Amino acid sequence: GWQYQAEARRAAQERDAQLRSLAQDAARDLGARTDRILDNLRADVAMPGLPELLEKPGVADPLLANRVLTLVALREPLHATSVGLLDLQGRNIADTQAPRVGQSEANEPYVTETLAQRYPQLLGPLQPRWDEHPALFAAAPVKRDGVVLGLLRLRLEAGLLGQVLAESLSAHGSVQGIVFDNRGRLFASTDSRLAGRER
Repeated sequence: GWQYQAEARRAAQERDAQLRSLAQDAARDLGARTDRILDNLRADVAMPGLPELLEKPGVADPLLANRVLTLVALREPLHATSVGLLDLQGRNIADTQAPRVGQSEANEPYVTETLAQRYPQLLGPLQPRWDEHPALFAAAPVKRDGVVLGLLRLRLEAGLLGQVLAESLSAHGSVQGIVFDNRGRLFASTDSRLAGRER
């Protein structure tokens, strides 16, 4: 009996160690993907001509806005559903979703947080007033000589994080991954049926 108990404890310890290792690997992969999104936005807001679009929205070349926003969307072709350029009042002055142009996003957390912090932010999943589904929102300030002129905003399908998690755990077919935020809300899962649940 003692030998059986010792072997059961050893097996449980090995299983727990393996699960801890998998969780650490998945967390590292999620962190690397979100860092890449933010790094790409940092590069995108440095594109020539972007400050002029915010300083003189009626005068600047509209084709330039289209080119810049399309390039940003192509970095995440499977998950980016809207890329917008917002002025300091949160008004959308250019967007890959044409109906968004002219709409206000001023009170959305990704706008208020990014303007307050003055550096790129990734928030979500969030459900803004203008959207039917929760999504991830990345935003970065567009600056000239250190002065913030507006924001570049990227909307990403929330399933992106679940996909990263699934890829990270793919070598272990029987393992499912779930990430909760600090309030117990589901943040990412390898099982799409769990969307919106709380622990």
